[in-house]
Amino acid sequence: MRRAAWIAAALMMVMAAPAMAATVDATSAHTGLRAYRAFASSLLRESGTARRNGDAFVAAVKAKCPNVLESVSMSDTFVQGAATQFGKEAGADLLLSAFVSFRKPLATLNLRLSRLSWSTPQIGAGLQRGLDAEQRAFALMTSDLCADASALAANGGRKLPPGAQSFLSNFQHELATTARLDVKAMLLRHRSARDRRLVREVNRLEDRASTRLGNALTAEVPKLLDALGLFV
Repeated sequence: MRRAAWIAAALMMVMAAPAMAATVDATSAHTGLRAYRAFASSLLRESGTARRNGDAFVAAVKAKCPNVLESVSMSDTFVQGAATQFGKEAGADLLLSAFVSFRKPLATLNLRLSRLSWSTPQIGAGLQRGLDAEQRAFALMTSDLCADASALAANGGRKLPPGAQSFLSNFQHELATTARLDVKAMLLRHRSARDRRLVREVNRLEDRASTRLGNALTAEVPKLLDALGLFV
């Protein structure tokens, strides 16, 4: 009789374990999504600062190497592909200049998410890898755009300089890693049905912040190219 009772108790514990784990993970996901909502709200608030950072970056380039690529724009020997890749470098620099204003909100998100408890260490480790990837991306420094522009002008716009190639490769790698280890997606995997409204709020804030930042940086691109004397 004792043995039967022990077996029954053991079976109940085994059956209850997945449910308990799901409850722990759902609770942490809810807390994590609330933290992510605060992060997205901070991005929206900081979008004005991000735009001003873009303005400052353009002004610095214009002061350091005005019209450095004017000869390339007027040349019939430049390669369109090289100019396009250089434009990507310039766009990446504008984005990174904006990222500076988002570092503090990201650090706060990292701190809040690091305190969460999960049913397995693997979940927490995966989330931390995603946060680390985002921090690396947000911490990237802008390229030496003027030096690369001067090198591009020196070769007649025929080939993207090695420094620009290296910068772009690293930038694209870090952003791809961030996308692959998407922090929000990890949180969403463990959410419960009660979080539907919270998820909608997070998505709405994130979309608004992304749109506002995109519009601001899009407006800066022609200013930057004009400062460099590049017309493509």
